[in-house]
Amino acid sequence: MARHLTVVYTIHDEKFFEEEQKMLMSKFQNSNGKPWAITAMSHGDEIHRLSLIEDAHSANRHDLIDDICGLIDPGNIDSIEDLENQECSNGVLHA
Repeated sequence: MARHLTVVYTIHDEKFFEEEQKMLMSKFQNSNGKPWAITAMSHGDEIHRLSLIEDAHSANRHDLIDDICGLIDPGNIDSIEDLENQECSNGVLHA
């Protein structure tokens, strides 16, 4: 049975990261018949986005979920409280 491992890189120096990124991209492939392969990548902090969605769900603030999903960079938002008084996608305030 296959299992998955998620790793999040925080990159402060793009130039310094270039060689590692080349190695990652060389391993990005279909896993059919291989003992392992990198099969998915994201250029944003999707783990943080999922955390924000979970927080909104736990707080019964389902009105925030569409806007969390639509964030270009979820790393710019520390918590759902940062979204609560912002205008949402339909022009209505969340609070």
